[in-house]
Amino acid sequence: MSGQTPPIIVTGMHRSGTSLVSNLLGDAGVDMGPGKRTGKKYFEDHAFVDLHRKMLDVCLPREVPGMADWGWTEGGSFDNTGATRFVDQARALTRKRERGRGEHWGWKDPRTTLFLEFWDELIPDARYLLLYRFPWEVADSMQRLGADVFLDNPEYAHSIWRFYNERILAFANRHSDRCLLVSVNGLRHRFEEFRVLVEQKLGITLAGSLPDRATGRDSFFSPPERDPLVELVAEASPESIRILRQLDHAADLPATGLWHDGTPRPLRLVHRPEKAGDVITSIVIACFNHGEFLLEAVASAERSVPAETTELIIVNDGSDQPRTLEVLAALRRSGYRIIDQEQGGLSRARNNGIEAATGRYILPLDADNRLLSGYVQKGNHILDRSPEIGIVYGSRRNFGMRDQVVHPPLPRFPEICYHNRVDACALFRRQVWIDCAGYDESLETLEDWELWLHALVLGWRFHHLQEVLFEYRVRPNSKVRATAKAGGSRATIRYVHAKHAEALKPYLAAGTEGPLAPFHRLIRRLRREWIRRTHRSRGVRS
Repeated sequence: MSGQTPPIIVTGMHRSGTSLVSNLLGDAGVDMGPGKRTGKKYFEDHAFVDLHRKMLDVCLPREVPGMADWGWTEGGSFDNTGATRFVDQARALTRKRERGRGEHWGWKDPRTTLFLEFWDELIPDARYLLLYRFPWEVADSMQRLGADVFLDNPEYAHSIWRFYNERILAFANRHSDRCLLVSVNGLRHRFEEFRVLVEQKLGITLAGSLPDRATGRDSFFSPPERDPLVELVAEASPESIRILRQLDHAADLPATGLWHDGTPRPLRLVHRPEKAGDVITSIVIACFNHGEFLLEAVASAERSVPAETTELIIVNDGSDQPRTLEVLAALRRSGYRIIDQEQGGLSRARNNGIEAATGRYILPLDADNRLLSGYVQKGNHILDRSPEIGIVYGSRRNFGMRDQVVHPPLPRFPEICYHNRVDACALFRRQVWIDCAGYDESLETLEDWELWLHALVLGWRFHHLQEVLFEYRVRPNSKVRATAKAGGSRATIRYVHAKHAEALKPYLAAGTEGPLAPFHRLIRRLRREWIRRTHRSRGVRS
């Protein structure tokens, strides 16, 4: 390839801004290939992507859990010596691209990171634009992909981030004369500096103007410099922070000053017994093997609630996953209050947390969900001024498998007999929990629905805050989904209706016509079936 214009190769960890930078280069006159997607310019040349996938197929161990399409498996085993058999295909591909190039050309594919030495031997004068992004932002972006593998295995995020960025760092250190190492976080407001670096260090003249700043919600979700999530990640994933520091030290355009790399600030919701008399609201997080998610849940509470009048209690429901145990240990070191129990289910965990709580208002938060600012403050205001209201709940944003905003209606009879619209993440008076005798510990799922129905039976009122006040992670293998698939929801409905039979009798017996008629008939049939089985078990004839 002597005498030809060298390509510029854009790579980095997936979800780290490679599409953004390739878009910038493409708009500035660099031929980044034909792989544009409709509506979005990813500039991903699918010929290179397909080649890298073939190379990955021979470099990875067979049938090992992980994310094979990203070249990572549990344990990080990766042997790239098998890639040598693809030298002729790679040479033919680059020659084809060269013939159709403009003044400057290149390609983008994050998988290139795993084959940097392969390409460097093939194209000795290639230029490299190596990108990295904060690990906590990459983890969030991976969740928003909605891929089952990441929703079920959130602990993969930091492992894959380290797997990629260790290679980026090592290659940049060996070939600094032909590499531009760039923090995408640092790039966001420094595009002109980026232009100068590209032109001076890589010898690529960019045509046209670059934007003033990055756009796109997911492209640059970025918490503030002193966000509690950064502090928690530093405690729970110190190896990621070590690599990030090294990247910033070696980078041509680092993220210096954009994250707090020094003495951590005191976290606000760590346990302080002397504060108990001032507590108004108790947030209770029950956790079973959701450690990586738990960090985000705790950080969301840290950043969004009034610390002076709020306490946080974490209940460990017998977790046994190694990463979750690491996270729980990190949270203990940070000073959070954690109650351990043998695995007894979500209802028992919440009850134990509420029993230990000192606030008059309770807010359960699932370990895989996140609070947004204003929920506690606005909920407290409603409960303080309206003694007849027992439960206040907000709208939610679903993410993960689905991306949507949900505005649940107020629960009313008879609809609540068949549908639960209000998530467990609702602010309620401790007195409601006392009146209902807590969460029903015989229920493995839908325990929140039973509590809401019970509260409504007792005359407590609900209030809906229209704002989106928490984020709900929709996962493929959640407890609710697993129970529904196994047919457990029907059994739960039978149990709950039998438990509250007298109070629900006017609603379950009514509605023989109209849209709810099929549900009424089903419930009456299930009720009769439950009575027959109960009588048979007691030796009574129906």
